[in-house]
Amino acid sequence: MIDVLTDPEIWLFILVISSLGAFARLTNYYAGARGKETIVALYPRIKPETWERALKAYKRFGPLPLLVASIPIIGSLLTVTAGMAGINRTLFIVFVIISKLIRNWILFLLFFRLI
Repeated sequence: MIDVLTDPEIWLFILVISSLGAFARLTNYYAGARGKETIVALYPRIKPETWERALKAYKRFGPLPLLVASIPIIGSLLTVTAGMAGINRTLFIVFVIISKLIRNWILFLLFFRLI
């Protein structure tokens, strides 16, 4: 049996899929960077107050909200709003990769019933 916690190939696999997922979120980031009006048009079901709350979170915490960017639906809102808030692109990628790494490890360990 493979020791999943010490196997470098598994670590590499998790890192690669996490990085790919983070770079895929760049489309949301760039959409947000185009401006609030564009975003409101793209996501008409999300209330303007929701966007404002998300922007306030970035003003208060910086890129930290991106640590939960792997949560479905919330992650889309957070990654779009990061672009709107002008979060540094490098910080964006780093925080989203960390978020994806945590999520992918949890899923991987659940799959192998290790936690």
